[in-house]
Amino acid sequence: MTCPHCVAAGEFFGERQAARDLKRFRRRGANASTRKLLEALSTENVEGLRVLDIGAGVGAVHLALLEDGALHATHVDASEAYQAVAALEAERRGFGQRIDYLVGDYLDVAPQVPAADIVCLDRVVCCYPDAESLVSTSATAAQRLYGVVFPLDRRWVGWLIRLANLWMALTRSAFRAYAHSESRIRSAVEKAGLREVHASRSGIWRILVFRRDPT
Repeated sequence: MTCPHCVAAGEFFGERQAARDLKRFRRRGANASTRKLLEALSTENVEGLRVLDIGAGVGAVHLALLEDGALHATHVDASEAYQAVAALEAERRGFGQRIDYLVGDYLDVAPQVPAADIVCLDRVVCCYPDAESLVSTSATAAQRLYGVVFPLDRRWVGWLIRLANLWMALTRSAFRAYAHSESRIRSAVEKAGLREVHASRSGIWRILVFRRDPT
């Protein structure tokens, strides 16, 4: 990882945080916004499809899609710790041979990652300073469906993110969160040739799903 924010993300989402998240995931399952994303994707037939999960964390999204019949998944994350716990959980569930893992900034590793039928970014955009580049590049890789979850584009949410960043600065963490324009995220996906088919909200999170129509 060469980008400073990826190094900071890898440190912030380290072994302790990864272990806590895996424990929570095993006890409670996916969080509410992830469940809404998966519900929206479940309206499509995912049987035999390939998944690209960017900022995949413990693997909640692609594990659920594999359970629903997806063929293969690629897990991309800036944190080696999350890759390690995600691989453990995949093995436990019997999916170890159906997942590839890449550590790093997606924009750095994108040339190594084949296009996928389904591309998901669940709570990843808020960890990235250049959201438009991340979204436009990843949306181009989506052959059928594109799902993205990010903070609501509201002033009060922006203040919450500023407060979180202040706390991280005080605790000497180099990691920062980012508030991005919802209209620019939508525009970046649509410019890649996809059409919005779902929009919902869960707490402070916006959930959007897009589809690439057959040509």
